Amino acid sequence: MALMRFAGQWKNPCHWPLTLFEAKTLRPRFPFLRFTFSSQTNRAVRTLAPLYREAIKLQMAGAGCGMLWRLTEPNSKDCRPMAHLEPLPPESTPELAETFRHFEEILGFVPNSLLTMQRRPAIVKAFGQLTAAVMDPDGSVNPAFKRLLAHFASRAAGCQYCEAHSLVAAGISGLAQEKLDALWEYQTSDYYSEAERAALDFALAAGSVPNGVDKELMERLRTHWNDEQIVELLAAVCLYGFLNRWNDSMATDLEDRPRELGEKLLSRGGWDGGKHVTGGDDGTS
Repeated sequence: MALMRFAGQWKNPCHWPLTLFEAKTLRPRFPFLRFTFSSQTNRAVRTLAPLYREAIKLQMAGAGCGMLWRLTEPNSKDCRPMAHLEPLPPESTPELAETFRHFEEILGFVPNSLLTMQRRPAIVKAFGQLTAAVMDPDGSVNPAFKRLLAHFASRAAGCQYCEAHSLVAAGISGLAQEKLDALWEYQTSDYYSEAERAALDFALAAGSVPNGVDKELMERLRTHWNDEQIVELLAAVCLYGFLNRWNDSMATDLEDRPRELGEKLLSRGGWDGGKHVTGGDDGTS
């Protein structure tokens, strides 16, 4: 039965429910397919059919929850991520060498976002200056924690590129691995303080559209942070607000290091790289 449904609906775009049993049945019959699990709910996954390379949607209904599966053909040329503008080599703009070195210190590599943006060097320079000011190590808020705020704001905005990038930067900046590992349990984990929970809730609200910051949340925030610190907290959110819109609009290709970190730390919350990786949900479903 599963094979008949598979063959009969394969050629055309469809919303195709699979039971867990059927998914397990299909896997050995089609060894060239890769089944990828996502725990994110209420969201169909747009994929590329390996035989006909046409868009299909596969939603698995099983085990009483909205679990989703994707079917993709490994190494298919049609599955490669395609940014709307290709990044240029770093050496294309010699005047940006110092700015690029700064971001290599932050991330361990020059991000594709800036390699695309360098078509207008002044914008890259200005963004580098703003980043240095917001993430100033001499500020009143730890830069590693500000990177974590940026992650939560990016999560609210839905930019999976920035969700992964911000955690790479947080780790390099010195955020404890225990905090990263407990990311999804920040509300209850002993590795997070009440002050940090309030700030992370603030980042989620501030990064949302429409904005979710209200008087009650601000009062809670002020019990733990002074005005100068609140300015720094919000600046980190706003810095990544620019990047969220840039990278999702450009469909910037995600580099290997943040992709691997995302798969390790974020996939259980539904992260799959989205439009920024091969086989991810591009958000058009």
